[in-house]
Amino acid sequence: FMYHHYWFYDESEPIRGGPTLATPLIKMLEDGHPNVPFALNWVAIKWTNTWSGNVGPDFVFKEAGVLQKQYFPKEMNDTKINEHYNWLRQFFHHPNYIKVDGKPILMLYQRKPGAMLVLNRLKELAMQDGFPGMYYVCGLSKG
Repeated sequence: FMYHHYWFYDESEPIRGGPTLATPLIKMLEDGHPNVPFALNWVAIKWTNTWSGNVGPDFVFKEAGVLQKQYFPKEMNDTKINEHYNWLRQFFHHPNYIKVDGKPILMLYQRKPGAMLVLNRLKELAMQDGFPGMYYVCGLSKG
């Protein structure tokens, strides 16, 4: 099973930085349900207002139609990447997490050039954490 994983590197909105909509993932770790093999799909794109609903009356768009921008660190040693890995590792070490040759699978929803530096650093951190690396899969979504 593939779970969407949302992590924003947003310095202008610290409350929005880090994991977003993560409660179902945390609950799955806590209660063990569903008890199925799983992996994460990092949806590293900006959120846009493309549905037919409306945002709350107090919400102010900083950019027309964009709910949340996605930023990527510019340096490999950015501590925000370490924070991201430290959050991911609880899933990577779960016995049901899908691995290929011992490497945790992490899918990238859509290829974004800025994400490559993050993925390279996540691989280094995974190796420091005892994994032989990371196994990346990239989606071909439009957007």
